[in-house]
Amino acid sequence: MNRTRPVPPLPLDELLILNQLEIERRINTHAAAEFLQKPEGEARAVLERLTEKSLVEAKGEKRGRVYHLSAMLYEHFDNLPGYVRTRGFDKIQQKQMVLTVLETATDGRITREGVADLCKITRPKAYHLLKKMYDDGELEKYGESRGTYYTRKRTKNTRNT
Repeated sequence: MNRTRPVPPLPLDELLILNQLEIERRINTHAAAEFLQKPEGEARAVLERLTEKSLVEAKGEKRGRVYHLSAMLYEHFDNLPGYVRTRGFDKIQQKQMVLTVLETATDGRITREGVADLCKITRPKAYHLLKKMYDDGELEKYGESRGTYYTRKRTKNTRNT
């Protein structure tokens, strides 16, 4: 499907950010400001304009917010797999990654830090993922603070032989 539509010329700052995103894949406001040699407020405005034009997508909130090229641009350049790699994994994939690690780990355990590293997410997001899996009855939790770890919930049919 061809979605070509006339695009007005872009200002230099927007072109520079798009070029940098093609090279780096992701950028946050601080890095954009350094790259453009402008205050963070101006860099954020450039990123938001690109988002409004559907050329860039944002992921995350506040200081954790990062930007990457949009699916439309990846599709235009016939590189949708690149978009999926850049966008990252969704929650279903993250959940499956946790379950796979629990099945293959010799001790069958995972911590919040382990999930954050595995899924390339922040520790608070790892906590929420583990809490959801625990609340849904998929995991068992051991501990309450430091040292807390999770294992796969045992089924009632499991017998010790």
